[in-house]
Amino acid sequence: MFSLSILEYQNYPLLFVCIAIIAFAMGASIGSFLNVVIYRVPLGVSVNEPRRSFCPTCKYQIPWYCNLPLISWLSLRGKCANCKAEISPRYIIVEFITGLVFFLAVLKFPFPVVVAYWVMLSLFIATIYIDIDHYIIPNQITLGGMCAAFVFAGLFPAMFYDSAKIAELGPAMSRVWSVGQSLLGAVAGYGLLWIVVELGKLAFGKKKEVFAKPVAFKIHEVSYETGECEPVLFYENDEEPATAAAEQEQPAEGGDTPGWEKQPWSDMFYRSTDKLIMTCDNIKIDDKDYSNVELILFETRLEVRDGADSSKVISTSALEELQHIEGSCTQVVIPREAMGMGDVKFMAMSGAFLGAGSTLFTLVSASILGSVVALTMAVLGKREWAARLPFGPYLVFGSTLWLFYGKELVKWYWAIAGGE
Repeated sequence: MFSLSILEYQNYPLLFVCIAIIAFAMGASIGSFLNVVIYRVPLGVSVNEPRRSFCPTCKYQIPWYCNLPLISWLSLRGKCANCKAEISPRYIIVEFITGLVFFLAVLKFPFPVVVAYWVMLSLFIATIYIDIDHYIIPNQITLGGMCAAFVFAGLFPAMFYDSAKIAELGPAMSRVWSVGQSLLGAVAGYGLLWIVVELGKLAFGKKKEVFAKPVAFKIHEVSYETGECEPVLFYENDEEPATAAAEQEQPAEGGDTPGWEKQPWSDMFYRSTDKLIMTCDNIKIDDKDYSNVELILFETRLEVRDGADSSKVISTSALEELQHIEGSCTQVVIPREAMGMGDVKFMAMSGAFLGAGSTLFTLVSASILGSVVALTMAVLGKREWAARLPFGPYLVFGSTLWLFYGKELVKWYWAIAGGE
């Protein structure tokens, strides 16, 4: 087994260098694959087809000799070998970070337990970038990672027990109890954050906005790259008012209408009970016109209610039956979540790898970091930047901190709190 401490390598410098190179190279190679996952999974594109990576600009399939981790990006100076388009520095950053955490993990944990944590850290890195780009954490990562954690727990009881406890329980029972610890961690992680989400929904589940002048809006069905269709709410951008020509223009599939902002349906309705309430001075639904009404939008249907008496329903329609909706509103009440269910599933995955004891530490650490970042950005005058950053990366930070130093930090805290 590999050493638990970097200090134990001091008498074996050659061994240390070999382990460092192997771990870092392996991690960088995995990081290259993670770049594929980060780009393709949110778009619904297979990570296996096409098998080779391709340039996001010209779609040129990159040969293996131009796709070497770290080396290729540096040698090509961050440009595509075919079309010379700029390739984001993110690719080399992901490869470097993955190589670094693989190296750090192998210094902290013995082989083969470290393999489980390599997988976990890889999933964490993919989570950060996908959540920042798309504000989602895909089920392929959270649910797939949770299943992997259960398998690793059965293979490597040392994830949860020391060698003495494993010897006491025996080979078979130590595996059974290890899987049990992993299951308990998943339940604890999911349950803890689910409670936070529900409390957040009660406290901050609605956001009301009143406009100084009516804001135009329209709803169309748009096709995305995944081939799926869903309604999209387009609304007039106050900072760039729509021109008369733009107002008449229909949005192209998957594209934007000039002068308008779009809000995908799935970003507004997380639950079947969520509703978007719009106070409208006028609205046209297919060939019917309404004035001074309240439009209530649900995930799959809408209601038109009397503006003077919101308890009076004028009409109800299923969204799939309608072709066109447009109008203007003076007030809107928007449903919102404290955080998404992807975060809840992530906590379940993290708990499955790290155990129930990690969950509260992860949540508290993530919240502290989030507060520090928000306060720092506010001082720097970039409050909006901090607001756009999702909670997933903070949870990754909390889980990673627990993995490497969590138990030591908890002991230190209780020593300080107890006055020892």
